[in-house]
Amino acid sequence: MAAGLDTAEVIVPPDREGFDRAQRRHRRNARLRAIPATLAAAVMGIPLGVYLSPILLALAILVTDLANLVIAMPDLGGAVWALLDDLVNGTPGALQAIAWILVIWVVPGVVGLVLVYLCIAWRLRRLGGEGIALALGGRPPRTDDPDERQLVDVVKELAVAAGIQPPRVLLIDDGPPNAFVYGRDPHHATVVLARDLLRDLDREETQGVVARLVASAVDGDLGLAVDVGAVYVTYGLMMTTLGAVVSHSARVRWRAAVPPLLGRRHDPIADATGVAALLALAVDDDTPDTNAAGCLTLLTMGGVIGTGVGIINVFLGGPLLAYAWRSRAYLADATAVDLTRDPEGLARALTKLAEARAGVPATAWLELLLVIGGVRSDTATRTGHVPRLSDSGLGVSVAPPVFKRLARLRAMGAFALEPDGRPGARDPAPGGPPGRHFPRWLAYLVLAPLVALAAVLLLVVAALIVYLAAFAAFIVLTVVAGPLHELLRGIAGR
Repeated sequence: MAAGLDTAEVIVPPDREGFDRAQRRHRRNARLRAIPATLAAAVMGIPLGVYLSPILLALAILVTDLANLVIAMPDLGGAVWALLDDLVNGTPGALQAIAWILVIWVVPGVVGLVLVYLCIAWRLRRLGGEGIALALGGRPPRTDDPDERQLVDVVKELAVAAGIQPPRVLLIDDGPPNAFVYGRDPHHATVVLARDLLRDLDREETQGVVARLVASAVDGDLGLAVDVGAVYVTYGLMMTTLGAVVSHSARVRWRAAVPPLLGRRHDPIADATGVAALLALAVDDDTPDTNAAGCLTLLTMGGVIGTGVGIINVFLGGPLLAYAWRSRAYLADATAVDLTRDPEGLARALTKLAEARAGVPATAWLELLLVIGGVRSDTATRTGHVPRLSDSGLGVSVAPPVFKRLARLRAMGAFALEPDGRPGARDPAPGGPPGRHFPRWLAYLVLAPLVALAAVLLLVVAALIVYLAAFAAFIVLTVVAGPLHELLRGIAGR
C-alpha cells in the first residue's frame, strides 16, 4: 500500500479545512449537542422519579412512625393523607395543587436519582477500566518484541506532544483489531490495543491510532464516557432493584453489582462484569419466581417502568446521545491530526480497520472511547464476558460512520485508497452510502411528518407510562403504607 501511495494522485477536496478550524467547529458542535442529550437523559428518569417519589415518602412516613414508638414525632402520615384528601376534593388552588403534586410525585424521586447517579459516577471513576482491560486479556508490552517496544516509543512521543504523562500501554492478544483508552484523567490514562494492529498497520498508521486515543484523553472524553455510563448504570440499577422483588436473576445481578458500587472490591474482572451487567435496561429473564411473586409486579411495576424507560431511550435518549458523541469523535480525529500533522496515517488506519470489520470489544461504558465502533464482535463477547453500552438498547450506534470520518480527514489533507489501489475511496466499509443521494430538502420533506408522528406517539406512550407509575406508587402509599401507619400510631398511642 505504501508504494501505491507514492504514485497515487492526491485528490484534494474543494472544501479544505485546517485541523485547528475543525477542532473549534467540532468542539462547538459537541457542546451544543450535549444540551439536548442531557435533557433526554433526564427525561428517561421521569417514569422512575414519578414512581419512586411516593415510595420514598411512604418510607419516610414509616420511619417516622417507628421512631414515634420511642420518642414523640410529628404525624407525617396524617399530614400527607389530609393533603391527598384536599387534592382529591380540589380544595387547594391550582398552583398550590400543582406544587404539592410535584412535591409528592416528582421531586423526591428525581432528587434520589440524581444522588444515586452522582455516587455511581464517582464509583465508576474509581473502578476505571482495569477490570475491563483484564477481562479482555490485557497485558504489558514485551520488552523483547521490537514492534511492542516501538509502540511504547510512539505512545511516549505523542504524550509529549499532547503535554500529558505517557499513558500506560496494554496489549490484547486475542480480540478484534481495535483500541480504546481509559483513565480518571489524561495524566493517568491507559491505552489498550489489539496485538494484531501492530501486525496489520505500518508505523504511520499505528501513530494515527495512538494519536486518536491520546486525543480522546486530552479532549476530556474520559470523564464524559464515565458520565454517560453512569446514567445507564443508574437506570439499570433501579430497574434491577425493582425486578429483584420478584425475580431471582435480578437478585443475582443486584448482588454482583452493588458491592463494587459501594466500594467493596474483590476481583477487578468480577467487579467490572457485575457493574456492566446493569447497562442492559431491559432483561428478558427477569420473570417472577412464583405466581404469588408475580402479583407483586402490580406494585413494583418494574416491567412497565422498564418498558417506558427503554422506549424513551430507543427513540430519544439513544439518538441524541449518538448525535452528541459523534461530534466528539470528529473532534478527537481533528486533535489526532493536530498531534501528528499527518491526517493520512489515521485515514489509512481507519480504512484498514473498516475493511477488517473491526469488532466492538466488550468494553462496557468505555465503548464510547473505541477508535472504531459500530460493528459487533461475537469473539470479543466470548472473550471478555463484559456487556457493552450498546446492550442498553441505544437504537443507533454512537460511533460515526467511517466514510464520514474519512471525508473530514480528507478535507484536512488525507486521501484513502480502495483495496485495489485506486485513490479517492469514499467508503471502504460495507454498508457505505450509495453513489446517488436525494436532495436534502426532499429528505426533510419526507421525514418531517414521520418524525412529528413518532414524537406524538412517544409523548402519548410516555404519558401513559408515567400515569401507570404514579398509580402504582399511589397504591403503595395508600394501601400499603396507610394501614401500617395507622397500626404503628395506634401502638404508640400518640
